[in-house]
Amino acid sequence: MIYIIYQFSINSTLTPTNRINSFYNILKKNNFQVKLISSIAYDKIAINKLSEDKKWVTSSKDPNSIEITKINNFFQRKALILATNNASRWFFRIINLAYYVINRRDIFTLYNELYAYFNTCTITRNDIFFCSGTPSSIQLTVYGLAKKHSAKLFLDYRDPWTYDYKTNNTGFIQKMRLLLERKRENRVLHYATAITTVKESLKRLFPQFVANEVKVIENGCNLNENDFYNVKDQYQKFKIVYLGNLYSSQFKDETFFKCLAKFIEVNKINKNDFEVSFYSGGQTALLKKVIAKYFLKDYIHIYEWLDIKECIKTASDATAFLHLKYGDVSQIITSKQADYLALQKPILLPSTDNGDIAESIINNKAGYVCKTEAECINALNELWGKFIDKRPIKLERDAEFLYRISRDFQAQKLVDIMNQIQGERLI
Repeated sequence: MIYIIYQFSINSTLTPTNRINSFYNILKKNNFQVKLISSIAYDKIAINKLSEDKKWVTSSKDPNSIEITKINNFFQRKALILATNNASRWFFRIINLAYYVINRRDIFTLYNELYAYFNTCTITRNDIFFCSGTPSSIQLTVYGLAKKHSAKLFLDYRDPWTYDYKTNNTGFIQKMRLLLERKRENRVLHYATAITTVKESLKRLFPQFVANEVKVIENGCNLNENDFYNVKDQYQKFKIVYLGNLYSSQFKDETFFKCLAKFIEVNKINKNDFEVSFYSGGQTALLKKVIAKYFLKDYIHIYEWLDIKECIKTASDATAFLHLKYGDVSQIITSKQADYLALQKPILLPSTDNGDIAESIINNKAGYVCKTEAECINALNELWGKFIDKRPIKLERDAEFLYRISRDFQAQKLVDIMNQIQGERLI
């Protein structure tokens, strides 16, 4: 049996859940015995469900899909308020760190509930505990489960743990992380039967003793076949779209906003003809500050984060898509890049990250990677000229290209890895 364990609601449409569901569906399709075990402690969409006093619920549609939950106690409810409030998030991090040091897990990991569930299961040493999520609490919990039952452990890294983007950072927080976590991560990595991550650049961050064993399963797009045919090429309004969360590191470079202000001024752009749309969560307060700084409130609009399906529908009439680099980090390739490629419009990277995002845009001939402000303004002028002249903007892609960036294509790689593991079954 393969037990896929992750930290979101079964019904969530967040990108991590879509990744997991693609794995679950492809394994079922290939006749693997598999169960999907979800936890809703981190899922904002499912917070209202926490009033129900229950341990685990089997989906009425799928008996192998299990949702584990609990009622948050007073401490956890207060922590949740702090965690979801931008002004107090720093205080939550301090509390969560203290809790982690004492308990070796964060405040919301359903440690006891997961152990209680698996105590009701018959586990063999050929069974696989598959863990996907942001390090490190869920990895430590699932590692403990696998070790307790002498089962196999499969780690799917969507983000680094201690071998991360800033291993040369000598700041206090980084030193504490390395002191507390490095030995734990090494212990988990040594035990793991298989390890995957989402990009070659992240694979290169792993320590030497496992580097050659790590496989890459990239994030595929969230579109289905019907979505490809709904992408429009003629529009009433010029619209640059940004999808996904915003992070503070993305506002260290203001090239896009500075160039946009110049572009609007020079071309005397009417606000009714032009819009930059952010469908975002996260650091929207920083976005509002930079909008005010460059007097762009008539041109840049912030919308609440939508369900993935609604996001895709809304983005189908975009003129172009926007990336903002993540400070000095070059190894970040967000899952929205696959969606941008599938939506077949030019992608604008106003200031190059000299890394994964730029490489993907260039290799796929998918848009503009700018090294200077002049290049960014030229890109905006070129897109605007096509819009004004009603020239085609859509980047026509063939079926092979669209399949290659799909979740189905990427998930097939997991089948190959699982077949290899099954071929090494213990007798």
